[in-house]
Amino acid sequence: MQVLAGTRNTTGNIALEDTLLAAIAELGCPAYTEELALYLRARHGVTYRTLTPVRIERLVERNLRRHEAEGTALPEPALCAAFTAEHGEPIMKLVARTDWPLERRVVAATTGWVRHLFLTARLCELAINKKEDFANHHVLLHLAAARARGLPDTVVRYKKYDLEEWLGLALGLIRTTSGKDKEARAGIAARLSSLSGFHPIFGTPDERLEVGGV
Repeated sequence: MQVLAGTRNTTGNIALEDTLLAAIAELGCPAYTEELALYLRARHGVTYRTLTPVRIERLVERNLRRHEAEGTALPEPALCAAFTAEHGEPIMKLVARTDWPLERRVVAATTGWVRHLFLTARLCELAINKKEDFANHHVLLHLAAARARGLPDTVVRYKKYDLEEWLGLALGLIRTTSGKDKEARAGIAARLSSLSGFHPIFGTPDERLEVGGV
């Protein structure tokens, strides 16, 4: 199994953050903490068997809050959260990378479906072409199948992984839907960037914390 690029020879949260950064880069889109926990289990096997979505979320939130409170910049790249379209609030369960442009880290009304299609296609591609890079290929197949169940007119059969079929369908749907989503996210990013209280990495300040004196 190949070592993920950029992983430091350290232990604990720094090594975990590097591994998560590499995993998100491999997936190519913001990923929910549940998806990342399962993906790392597929990628690295038993090493990440006990990694929970809650731990990933807390790692991201702790890093962001610490640097925001200190007024210091995050290392580049670093883990960050995706943003809501309306107010630019961080979605801590949806993790991205700070070296991605803002329009890639915001969520429009169409983003959920397009992200589903993109992730389905990417998991199928990895399962087809990068099998040797995964410690537990079976978990990767399960991830791809779980995504494929959301595709239109698709029946996922037990232990039958129609990866090529799922990939083709997802790519076809991406071609017809991604343009509108990309345009919407670009508009959201431009609007959020114009707001005086919005930070491109930390998002909109949490007024509840400010009022509470935290």
